Amino acid sequence: MSLFPRFNRHLPASLPAHPVIDKLRESSQAVQRSAQAAARQAGSRVAELTERIRPESVEKPKPEAPSATPAGALNFDVAFERLIGHEGLFTRDPNDPGNWTGGKIGTGELKGTKFGIAANTYPSLNIEALTLEQAKAIYKRDWWDRIQGGGMHPAVVFQLWDFAINAGMTRAVRELQAIVGARQDGRLGPQTRASVNAQPVECIILALASRRLNFYTSLSGWEHFGKGWTRRVAENLALACGDLQQAPQSSASSTLQTMAN
Repeated sequence: MSLFPRFNRHLPASLPAHPVIDKLRESSQAVQRSAQAAARQAGSRVAELTERIRPESVEKPKPEAPSATPAGALNFDVAFERLIGHEGLFTRDPNDPGNWTGGKIGTGELKGTKFGIAANTYPSLNIEALTLEQAKAIYKRDWWDRIQGGGMHPAVVFQLWDFAINAGMTRAVRELQAIVGARQDGRLGPQTRASVNAQPVECIILALASRRLNFYTSLSGWEHFGKGWTRRVAENLALACGDLQQAPQSSASSTLQTMAN
């Protein structure tokens, strides 16, 4: 196909010989040859470049090494934020034994509860003046640090931690020990932790929630507080689903360093 069809239409081959026409025809043909040569050269260059950038020759970026800790893995800050979602501001309900420094209704001083820090557990503390940061420090020092670690799955740690805060450390640990067949002394030692680690984490979480509800129903305050306790356990079970997805049992040990933070 001619590169100059319009021009060539005006230069038919049957035109009589004429120096000017011959010159124009020669010039047109020379231009065509130059254009064709340039096209061939460009095609060769394109082929060469294409060869250089074939997919197999392109250096692919190296994938980032997977993080040892799954995104969103449970740690103290996350656990505390969840806890505060359950625990309210200051209350001095006389029908709650936890609000009394003696641990029983009418026993001791009615100091109340704030951020879940109760007078029966901290009788010498000024509960009403407690700040959120002070409460957070107490939960970290007296509760989280005593439970986390030892290879236990983070989902189990959170469920036990929340149970302990709401019902007492000794009660929560004893219920856990009963589930895994450990000695029920209320102390979370190496043998108890090893027994927990040997069991399917899903079974432990479900059994702990079950025993927690059974314990609540045995309390005299069930009629008054039972609805709130039950809702709290239900919400924690929903959180456990996410915790199990973030850190499956097979990879739970990789989250322990993050949990300590």
